[in-house]
Amino acid sequence: METQIEKLVTLLRQHLVVQGELLALLEQQHLDILANNVDQTLVSTGEIQVVCKKIIEMRTQILKEFGIPVWETQRKLDEHSTLFRHIPEVYRPLVVALIDEMRNLNTKIHTQLAQNIQALAVSTTKMQEILRSISNSRKIRTDLHLPNHHARR
Repeated sequence: METQIEKLVTLLRQHLVVQGELLALLEQQHLDILANNVDQTLVSTGEIQVVCKKIIEMRTQILKEFGIPVWETQRKLDEHSTLFRHIPEVYRPLVVALIDEMRNLNTKIHTQLAQNIQALAVSTTKMQEILRSISNSRKIRTDLHLPNHHARR
């Protein structure tokens, strides 16, 4: 039983590290969005997708090996949770602390993701305005300077 708990603790710690990587990528992506660095924003989107897939795989492994559903890591743990029934009392404070930190990071990730989506929406709106402006400028120039190419014939 102790080896299983140690494995669970290791997996939870690894999960925290990967969540930290995801948060760092989202924060960098936000800076890239604000700087209108489209190429790097696209690169970071791919990197974020890879890390998200890794998180899903880790959660699946935790579920498969320990029977702990994801929702158990998303809510406040108490003595009635499924998770508590499987963990010896001596390990409970450590596991609770790890899962609490996972929840905190998850909240930060969702907040950062919402900020990135908002920044992308603003950036897209500005780019559309610029494109409309350029398009209107071309139309005005074309209307004002109609070259008569056929007159020289």
